[in-house]
Amino acid sequence: MPDSAAILTEDFMSSAIIVQNVHSLPLGNIHQFVSGNFPCSVCKEICENQYALDIHMKLHATPKEFYCTVCQKVYPRMYMLKKHMVSHTSERPYACDICNMKCKRSHELVAHKKRHAGVKSHICDICGHASGSATNLKEHRQRHLQEYRFKCELCGKGFYTNAEYQGHMGGYHRGEKHKCETCGKEFPEKQYLVRHKKIHDPERNKKRFPCEMCGKSFFFKGKLLNHHNRSH
Repeated sequence: MPDSAAILTEDFMSSAIIVQNVHSLPLGNIHQFVSGNFPCSVCKEICENQYALDIHMKLHATPKEFYCTVCQKVYPRMYMLKKHMVSHTSERPYACDICNMKCKRSHELVAHKKRHAGVKSHICDICGHASGSATNLKEHRQRHLQEYRFKCELCGKGFYTNAEYQGHMGGYHRGEKHKCETCGKEFPEKQYLVRHKKIHDPERNKKRFPCEMCGKSFFFKGKLLNHHNRSH
């Protein structure tokens, strides 16, 4: 597995943003690298700083010419198409050394490890929700705006991420099932299986969410909130 330095290097190279020495810049330009949420006025992409946003905006002024041969999506830069093509493979070369979760991209692993550290510095300007990365924040904001990136051609249902779309197609239109090895229960989508398996985790059982009004406890906080809304 590549070390952290290699991961960060690859991230910078893949996004074509290379800053050799920020401290050598004129004082008036340093503000460009202050971290925050900088939304693109054209596509709503969230950038890490003003410098990244300036680079991103140039993409909208460039004719799109690089096509994905799998899904026909178009990109203005070849490096962006190469990054996209990873989504059509099953390879996950980046593994977390804490929980062994495997990621397709290095920046996904960096964002994942921030969750272990409890780092969530990207704040939604609509509801205040904190995300661990700009990508997660973008996906979160799309749900507020109901901006579906993928649509099922068979039933018309919309999805915010490719993973949600692929899970839907496999479970509901191709008949794929994801089976729990512990109890044998089957689910149409992997995300439901992952959530279900938490109830078999003995450590998870110690972290149930109790209702302060009636004492009933739940495995998931969302279930507790639903219980409050319906029963109290």
